[in-house]
Amino acid sequence: MNEIRKYRMEDALEILSDKEQIAFAMLNEVAGPGFTWFKDKKVMGCGGVRVTGVGEAWAVFSEDAIKSKKDLLKLTAENFKSIIETMNLWQVFATAKDMTQEQANFLEHLGFEKCECFIYVRK
Repeated sequence: MNEIRKYRMEDALEILSDKEQIAFAMLNEVAGPGFTWFKDKKVMGCGGVRVTGVGEAWAVFSEDAIKSKKDLLKLTAENFKSIIETMNLWQVFATAKDMTQEQANFLEHLGFEKCECFIYVRK
């Protein structure tokens, strides 16, 4: 059975192992609203929007969640829509370090459009 609750850092730690990602899990808990998807009491995925003037969407999913593509897309879309409406955001963006075609298709199904622009990042 599917269950959604407010995101907590500990939820993402059940999926993530990379130390850099753990720092993002902590940031995501305080930077804006988020949700965790459980299926049969197992963490399937987490997502939310970091609000820093403009929303930055983020999400992580377990291997089991990726296999449940229909539920993954439906629950993610519903919860992102709710966050965007509740926070009254006029623009939300999403990025990926190494964007695959499958990730791009997922973002497009969520309503994101590919932006042809230059983005500069200071490291």
